Amino acid sequence: TGLAKVYHPTTAATVNLTDNRLANDALTVSYGGAAFADKNAGNGKTVTVSGLTIGGADAGNYVIDTSAATATTANIGKAQLTVGAAAIDKVYDATTRATVTLNDNRLGTDQLTLAYGTAAFADKNAGNGKTVSVDGITVTGADAGNYAVNTGTSTTANIAKAQLTVGATGVDKVYDTTTVATVALN
Repeated sequence: TGLAKVYHPTTAATVNLTDNRLANDALTVSYGGAAFADKNAGNGKTVTVSGLTIGGADAGNYVIDTSAATATTANIGKAQLTVGAAAIDKVYDATTRATVTLNDNRLGTDQLTLAYGTAAFADKNAGNGKTVSVDGITVTGADAGNYAVNTGTSTTANIAKAQLTVGATGVDKVYDTTTVATVALN
C-alpha cells in the first residue's frame, strides 16, 4: 500500500507491505525501493516497488510473486508555498502606492515565477515602519502546480518626508521711505 506524502521534488515513495503468509509463519518482508512515476502533486499516482525480499525462519517455504506486489498507488499532496514580501522605502508622493520584492520557501530548484497584483501602504503619510499590504499573489512556472500558495501578505517600509522647496517673488512697490518688502510665496 502506497503512503501519501506532501510534495517534495523527488519521486521517493514509502509503502506498507502485506502478504498472505500462512498463520504463525515467521517471515520478514522488505523492499529495496519505491518510487512515484513522477514528482508532481496529484491523487492516485502510480508507485512502483522494487527489490522485494523475504527472510525469517519460514522464508524457504515461500516464493515472492513480484507481479502482484510491484505497483500500487498513493497521493502526493501540494506543499505549502509561503510567499513573503520586502517593501522598498519611498519618499512621500501623496499616494499609498508601494513597491515590493517577493520571496518564498520553494523546494530545491523548482521553477516558479512570483507576481503580485497590488502593494499599498496603510496610508499616504510619511513615517517609519509603516504597514504595507500585498494582495493578488500568483505563482506560475513548471512546478507551480505542486504548491498551495498564500494570496496575500504584509510587510513594513518607510515613507520619508518629501523636500518642500519654497520660493519667493518680490512684489514691486512705490517708494515709501521704508525697507518693508512684500513677497509672494511659490
